[in-house]
Amino acid sequence: MLFSIFAVRPVSAVDYTPKDIPLNSDEATARFKADLQWYLNYGHFVISNGPYILVMYSPENLYLKLEKFTGARTIYTNTLPKDGYADVIEYQGVQNPENVILQIAKGEYDLGMFSFPAGKYQGLGADVLANLNLYKSASSYNELTFNTYHDPDKDAPIVTVGDQVYFNPFAIREVRFAMNFLVSRDYIVQNIYQGSGAPMLGCIRPSHPADKYFEPVYKALGITGAGNEQFALQLIDQAMQKAAQEVANYGHTLEKKADGYWYFDGQQITVKFIIRIEDERKEIGLYVADLLEKKVGFKVDRLLWDRQKAGQVVFAKPPSNYEWNIYTGGWGTSGIPSVWIDDYTAWFYASWYGYVPGAVEPKHVNTVTVEEALKYIGNGDVNAGLRR
Repeated sequence: MLFSIFAVRPVSAVDYTPKDIPLNSDEATARFKADLQWYLNYGHFVISNGPYILVMYSPENLYLKLEKFTGARTIYTNTLPKDGYADVIEYQGVQNPENVILQIAKGEYDLGMFSFPAGKYQGLGADVLANLNLYKSASSYNELTFNTYHDPDKDAPIVTVGDQVYFNPFAIREVRFAMNFLVSRDYIVQNIYQGSGAPMLGCIRPSHPADKYFEPVYKALGITGAGNEQFALQLIDQAMQKAAQEVANYGHTLEKKADGYWYFDGQQITVKFIIRIEDERKEIGLYVADLLEKKVGFKVDRLLWDRQKAGQVVFAKPPSNYEWNIYTGGWGTSGIPSVWIDDYTAWFYASWYGYVPGAVEPKHVNTVTVEEALKYIGNGDVNAGLRR
């Protein structure tokens, strides 16, 4: 079957009739013949209205070549560029972009579409840097994913797996909130990323167009890149004391002993922390693990896993299995972000369960109402929360 890639007016099932596609018309015949001729010339059906033509694509060689379109235009001339800047654009994929930096400095390539931390460039000589124009870009962003599961029939942060009962500290909303203050994002940026990054205070990255709408929320909550360790420990201690009363209703005990660690039913609470090892998330995970162990009093099982092993547990199994507590999530950026954030926030504010093909329940359920948030910000007064 021959086809073109073109834009058409959406037609509903109600007003759609065969007249919308007059296949027996001279215009349709000419279109199909033009498509066939295009294929004979270029060997593909990637047809658009410019400003460039795909003249060569060699996936086995990671190569793609575009040539400026110079022919006559018949449609969309007011909405698409009428002319390209360069006559020819060649894309060459590389297996090791680190080595290409020097080739760009020598003029063998004009542009490198990749990103490295600032430390990568700091090691280059002044003569190399003089021939490079560096641009800041957000290539990735990281977060901590928490397993918030607890037995749905109990008003306590406990998880039952078979005949074993566990205490899940991250099923407590206040503990999760306290992590915003326990972790110093500034420390991560300066010491792990060597200054090549920016603190991300919520699910919207700083470079996102909608970030300006969230900055007042962070300010009202007191969340900063520096964090506030003392406040975090205070929040966690209060939440754990409350949880001790909740688990007691089900015949369990929760206490912090003289050694500084928390115990559930006489057993030391252990946090299973899946830490990805391929990039900076390893150092981030180890940093957070030390905070939880040395400051909070949770024993941490540091599971240093690669993507394949981690994904099989975090994304493909139900959280009720209780095989993990925290995961060092990471996301890549591409293109210009939309000003709409509904789907964007879903990746962060919801566990992936139910959002990826073949995923499992339960999905995340919002646990905070707008009224509760405003009362918290306004110290119990909704109107004061609004004013802040």
